Amino acid sequence: MCGVAEPYQVKDFDVLAQKLFLGEWIVLRHEHLCDIDLDVWKEGIDLACVDVGIEVEFVDLRRKDITVVFNAARDKLPTEDQIHESIRRVARDRRLGHVPPTDLVAKTGVVLLH
Repeated sequence: MCGVAEPYQVKDFDVLAQKLFLGEWIVLRHEHLCDIDLDVWKEGIDLACVDVGIEVEFVDLRRKDITVVFNAARDKLPTEDQIHESIRRVARDRRLGHVPPTDLVAKTGVVLLH
């Protein structure tokens, strides 16, 4: 891959804003919204990003049920290849029925049982 990490889920807007601040980007699979409206989700991202002083851009790919979010600062933009690779990964994971793990599981391999 060309600078694309293994996918994982993060639901906290503040954590997502910090990742965007650091130059990472978000590829939201719309089925992961659950009961949240896409516009409400975008508003949550916007508000969290104001707190860390960044402006974000949203690219809705409605036919693919994906929204890509990135830091609008020119030095933080993902490359076109990285975006395309991320979208291909989402399509592959959907085809295989793979649900990305949580951030904790993805980074540590630790699964917390309730």
